Amino acid sequence: MKRYITADLHFNHEVACGPNAFVTTRRKISNIDEMRESLIHAHNSKVKMKDTTYILGDAAVNVEEEVLFSLLSQLNGQIILIKGNNDSKEGLKYLEENNFIMEDGREKFITHEVGCTIEHNDLLYYLLHYPLDIGQGAAVKNYRSFCGHIHEQEAPFPNCLNIGVDSPELPKEHAFGEPIEFERACELLENKVAKIRS
Repeated sequence: MKRYITADLHFNHEVACGPNAFVTTRRKISNIDEMRESLIHAHNSKVKMKDTTYILGDAAVNVEEEVLFSLLSQLNGQIILIKGNNDSKEGLKYLEENNFIMEDGREKFITHEVGCTIEHNDLLYYLLHYPLDIGQGAAVKNYRSFCGHIHEQEAPFPNCLNIGVDSPELPKEHAFGEPIEFERACELLENKVAKIRS
């Protein structure tokens, strides 16, 4: 079982794609239907049913709860959704109330209104929608964070990495829409921390 993280899918967000999209990474995607198919294909080509994907907010924009459920149900594996500014409380509640058990016995959806943490290699990683300034110094040396929200910008803090689908902090060879494996994201963040400290 592998863990993946991503953010800012923006399913059904019309201004996120097309020639006038607010993000340049999606301007070659002509409409929301093409964007939806592209994102689902990119996710499922990487993530297997036994895997887990953390979506750090903004899964979809301006959609009915049933549509959100349908979209996220098409993604392989368990989905852990952290609320972003474009995710509604009603949508998260709908996922919880209509949750189902996958073949491996796990719930399909887990939701968090603020964020969650993962411990890995003696470090504590905060998974949030917004960039988090953890600070520097001995008191916080074992803390890191992953975020979305800022699309084509690098996370402005030394211990934080933007892992959203439009992020410039993902590897150049990373395909649009693919979630990144959690351990690989940790490596990227440690490289960022090391560069800033040197």
